[in-house]
Amino acid sequence: MHSLHGNGSVRYLSKNLAGLQSPGRLKHFLKHLNMQNRTGGLPIGACLVQEHNLDPQFRENHQRLAHYFRVLAIIAYGPEGETQGTGAAIFIPYSSIELDTSQSETLHEAIDRVARTKVTALAGRLAQVTTLVAGKPVQITAAYAPARKTKACEKLRVVFMKRLCRYLSRNTLLGIDANCVPDTRLDLRRDATSEYDNEGANELACAVARFGLIDTAREELGDEPFFTCHKNTQAGVCHSRIDQIYTPDLDDQIWTHKPAHDFWPGVHIDHDAISVTMLAAVPDRGHDVNRLDEALFDDVSFNSGLAETITSTWDARDQNSPTSARDAWETIKKRITSMADAETLRKRTASTAAARARDLHIAFLETQLSSGTLDSAGLADLSAL
Repeated sequence: MHSLHGNGSVRYLSKNLAGLQSPGRLKHFLKHLNMQNRTGGLPIGACLVQEHNLDPQFRENHQRLAHYFRVLAIIAYGPEGETQGTGAAIFIPYSSIELDTSQSETLHEAIDRVARTKVTALAGRLAQVTTLVAGKPVQITAAYAPARKTKACEKLRVVFMKRLCRYLSRNTLLGIDANCVPDTRLDLRRDATSEYDNEGANELACAVARFGLIDTAREELGDEPFFTCHKNTQAGVCHSRIDQIYTPDLDDQIWTHKPAHDFWPGVHIDHDAISVTMLAAVPDRGHDVNRLDEALFDDVSFNSGLAETITSTWDARDQNSPTSARDAWETIKKRITSMADAETLRKRTASTAAARARDLHIAFLETQLSSGTLDSAGLADLSAL
């Protein structure tokens, strides 16, 4: 019998991050991913990333940082010297890696199994890994199509889509910043009169159709407007759906579309995160350790309380007992853990009226953003929140 993971739902995210190369930005992203996976309602099966712009000379640092946050990082780096507008990656929380129960697998063995399937290609614009989703092998694939033509190749995006097809299968879950839209009638809203560069759209459509992959958002929304990228231009705001997720059509898996404005919402004026949610009976997943809110230890008042607890417990030990130091140390650890757990819970549940009002205002603006009705003033307001 398969057990359900939580309520049976797992979400898969895709987002153009517009760069993670700034100091501390990768750390903050991984911390946000970790927090969202634990407290964001639904567990995150994987986050598919485009345009990370990470420098390959620091790849070992990137892996160490990911491991610290209990995340498997599959990173495709751009060509040497190119650190702008490049790079695809997949980030999978350790706790979301399904165990192969037929092999009595441990979490460590499962992580190694998934990592060995890593594929990076297309000049760092494709990252792929195979993992179990509801007991079935699925090729999780992040892709980032070129935004512009080059002198060397006028049809660069067309060529990319044709080459992308080689890495797809009927078991592929594809998250892509395609830099083109499936249907200019439904997936584009702009005031500019110049022709929209939608090269590559036909080739992508042929590739996903060949393997029966489903544009879950459009299947669910019908003709309803839904936009993922918002850019200010001289002619006004251009809304488009260049960010897309395609899901496999596999037995016992039901995929639904859902916006993901809550995920890494730092730059509203560019790309929104998108997500699909999979509902299925799934095998047991790896069990990871709970982590405390690191922000606790930036709180002077909380740290003062810890120091007082440590000092008072140590001073109260029975100095005549040969095991007093060890006993005191064990008591200190238990009391610190209890304090940290309680404060973490308090911080997670605390919500002021002002914060709730702000969240409602953001949700209202984000609804307008996705539907393409948010004007420049609203876009500026959302970016400032």
